Amino acid sequence: MPVRSSARSGRAPAMAPDDRRAAILEAVGPLLRERGAAVTTRELAAAACVAEGTLFRVFPDKETLVRAAVAHALDPADVVAKIAAIPDDEPLRPALREAVRLMQDRARQVVDLLVVAHHLPGGPHPANAHAHGAPPGGGRHRHPAMEPVVGAMARLLSAHAGELRRPPQECAHVLLALVLSTQRTGMWGDGVSLKADDLVDIALNGLVIPGEA
Repeated sequence: MPVRSSARSGRAPAMAPDDRRAAILEAVGPLLRERGAAVTTRELAAAACVAEGTLFRVFPDKETLVRAAVAHALDPADVVAKIAAIPDDEPLRPALREAVRLMQDRARQVVDLLVVAHHLPGGPHPANAHAHGAPPGGGRHRHPAMEPVVGAMARLLSAHAGELRRPPQECAHVLLALVLSTQRTGMWGDGVSLKADDLVDIALNGLVIPGEA
């Protein structure tokens, strides 16, 4: 008797529970950022290409799903891997521009999802809110998810150590602080709009126009 394919049956292909969970979180993130707390479980299930029943077997309710999406966005593994993939022989400015762009994209995702979580009963989970509740570069108060990102940036900068005024690790902390401080809502009103080029230019050249000081 032939086995029906998942495409014919309309069912999602069988996946391990952890893989299913990760796939759902990856799929619903953009919709949560777009629709906010008003999003329905039907819309979330459609975005993840699963039935609502499947969604509820993985996450008991929307609140749990939103909190899990914040935690998923905070996981640094993806952005760390992408920073590590920047070639060591890339010139300093374009290498930093790409790394900063990656960090900005991830910071925007986290901030948007935290805004959604703020509208949940009880607000965001303390462990997640702490990531953006402390001052940028706040030493021991910085969220532990940031440390691997700092490490990846430091390794990238190590290839250009001879061009830097400060050790790569310190420069990595400064760059991450700049990214986070310009992405945090509420600190600068609607946020300072700095593209990756602008932020790298400030980091490398300061705030003064050359020759004006």
